[in-house]
Amino acid sequence: MKVTIEEKVGRYIVCNNLDSDSRKQEYVYKRHYLCKYLRKNTDLSFSKIGKMFDKDHATIIHSIKQFENLKTDDRFYSKVVDLLQEFPLNLTHKYEIEVGLVKLPAITFNKINNRLTKGNYKSHKDVIIEMLING
Repeated sequence: MKVTIEEKVGRYIVCNNLDSDSRKQEYVYKRHYLCKYLRKNTDLSFSKIGKMFDKDHATIIHSIKQFENLKTDDRFYSKVVDLLQEFPLNLTHKYEIEVGLVKLPAITFNKINNRLTKGNYKSHKDVIIEMLING
């Protein structure tokens, strides 16, 4: 029997207590990430996603907006690193960072996150520098 995305995420939400009212940063960031994941990968409405988290539709809209603001923040990814492999977003967002006065080329978000989850890196910046040095 095939498990749907909604069922898989639903189990994760319940097992990790993400449907609670906790405002701990780890929980909040994981809710932001999973709201974006569900919205991108399913046809669920904001209201239906909200029911999964025991939140209303406006909270889900806000959560997705917050994700957009946080998606390039290393602290955000340190809190959701366990979600990256199980629920990959496959974003095509590109960004640049500066190291000293040298501007590095844009590198795809997916490659950085794949290496971040598989390696012993502290931040996205570490991954990018390693990718530029070693290819």
